[in-house]
Amino acid sequence: KMKRGTDESDAVAHVRSRGAVVRKSFSDLRMMLIQISPGDNLEDAQAALENNPDVEYVEKNYIVYADLTPNDPKFGQQPYLNVIDAPSAWSTVTGNSNVVMAILDTGVESSHEDISGKLLPGCNVLGSSTENSCGTNTEDNYGHGTGVAGTAAARTNNGIGVAGVCWNCQILPVKVLGDSGSGTLADTVEGIMFARKYAVNNPTKRVV
Repeated sequence: KMKRGTDESDAVAHVRSRGAVVRKSFSDLRMMLIQISPGDNLEDAQAALENNPDVEYVEKNYIVYADLTPNDPKFGQQPYLNVIDAPSAWSTVTGNSNVVMAILDTGVESSHEDISGKLLPGCNVLGSSTENSCGTNTEDNYGHGTGVAGTAAARTNNGIGVAGVCWNCQILPVKVLGDSGSGTLADTVEGIMFARKYAVNNPTKRVV
């Protein structure tokens, strides 16, 4: 956008001097839509234009969307995601790998098509194990933990299975319930302490 009182032709000349092209002009608004040359760096071009004393401001021509709807075939079977306005939230953020979702449940199926590759080494606290001496087998032979993990952080917009709330989050499986789907409060406490210990030892991560 050009400052009031500036000459549009001077602005066009300045744009062209960088090898850019004016695609559209909004004269009443003193605005132009420009396309920079393929060899120009977008940030450098923006900075150069902002340093022009005739320029009021420069914005990137972002692509915008309506509420983001993922292409996962079973998304339509997940009405609860609309209840929490997940599609509206996804238009703003879909999560990142610095966020870790600790799933304290029956374990998580590591080979699941929507989860494989997202699992961190977790902890099985069943039996004599504790948060400091974990069992390594966090496989889910009951199904509930895998379902919870999928709801929380399944791979999303990949054309497979379901959608997860946090598309890019990592999953930390913590097995506190056995293969029959039951367990003790003491094991759950051990699982919480393991997740706490993981968070303390990984300060760059945001652990849920």
